[in-house]
Amino acid sequence: MKRNKAKKIEHVDLILTADWHLTDKQPECRVDDFYEAQFDKVRQIAALQAKYDCPVIHAGDLFDYWKPNFPLLIDAIKYLPKQFYTIYGNHDLPQHNLELSKKSGIAVLEAAGVVNVLPGTHWMQEPKPVTINNIELLVWHVMTWQGTTFPGDTSSPARSLLKKLPYELILTGHNHKSFVEEFGRRVLVNPGAITRQSIDQADFKPAVYLYRMLRNTITRHELKVSKNVVKMPEKREEKQQREERLNLFVEKIAKQGNFTTNFVENIMQALETQKVDEETRHIILESINH
Repeated sequence: MKRNKAKKIEHVDLILTADWHLTDKQPECRVDDFYEAQFDKVRQIAALQAKYDCPVIHAGDLFDYWKPNFPLLIDAIKYLPKQFYTIYGNHDLPQHNLELSKKSGIAVLEAAGVVNVLPGTHWMQEPKPVTINNIELLVWHVMTWQGTTFPGDTSSPARSLLKKLPYELILTGHNHKSFVEEFGRRVLVNPGAITRQSIDQADFKPAVYLYRMLRNTITRHELKVSKNVVKMPEKREEKQQREERLNLFVEKIAKQGNFTTNFVENIMQALETQKVDEETRHIILESINH
């Protein structure tokens, strides 16, 4: 009798993630059970951890609010992956103050033995590397992105950080977008959020990243998400449509060109000559009368 050979699981050294923002609040843009959806992502990552039997490194903002309620804490204890390492993000700290960290939900999870808080770079701290399983990396909660800076901005593009900091692997949190930046053998991973909590994230694909030390490679692993569950709230959608119609009306007035010195006369003339729907007409006339 032939035995089926077990499929060989490729070795992974670290699972990189950030910005979970666990919450008991239902985001305005979600039409599903968001509480369940967020813990579905947590369970997916826990399954990955069990598969590869490696540490999960989290770059801050585990909770959306530093003082999670008891049911949220209980579910975090129940579902968080094993070998979980994290740092304090700004949302994890009372008044964004590291000296008050013992009051936080993270401190409770650490005391319960569920998470390991790294002696690394917490919110507003200077860069400081850590070593996990003989891998040196920098775990930092700092605003960074791909691209160039702009006047007056105090944060740093990812490439600038890679050039400045002498570490082969940097894991950052705070920016909810996902990207990987490389410079020579150095790599910076910003995993982004694991859930979609705002309308501008409707097309966002949450992911974690798998790190292999020997080849110094990063692999993106997308999390499974439900379709059509992120939608603009009806009231906000109506407001946006109204603003778009008003902007269109203003553009038409600008193109008209034959203005008088009387503002109200210009508006009334435009209403007579342009095709304007009744709702927009009503808003404009009401504004003029006020």
